[in-house]
Amino acid sequence: MAVQRKMKAIVKKFGGKYQLEDVEILFPRHGEVLVKVEFTAQNPTDWKGLPMVPEDRILGFDFSGTTQSMGPSVDESLRYIHPRQVHREKIIYRISDTPGSRAAL
Repeated sequence: MAVQRKMKAIVKKFGGKYQLEDVEILFPRHGEVLVKVEFTAQNPTDWKGLPMVPEDRILGFDFSGTTQSMGPSVDESLRYIHPRQVHREKIIYRISDTPGSRAAL
């Protein structure tokens, strides 16, 4: 099976318009992880922050998904959650192994 190198994303364009586009999937760099997003949510950060989003930026902050790859220096023994597609390991939340602790996620 070929590795997918494009994804669909809503991107803020010139003049404050939003457009669904095919965008390149980035490779994680030092301290980053790449997550295949399965589910997303809309929260106040998404809609209240829209005016401050720079042009050509992918929208969306909250998601759940599966880690696809990790950049150098990411601790592979840990499981994480975070609201981004590719992001710094330090601001990705670790998932507890305690039963029931993920019920609110």
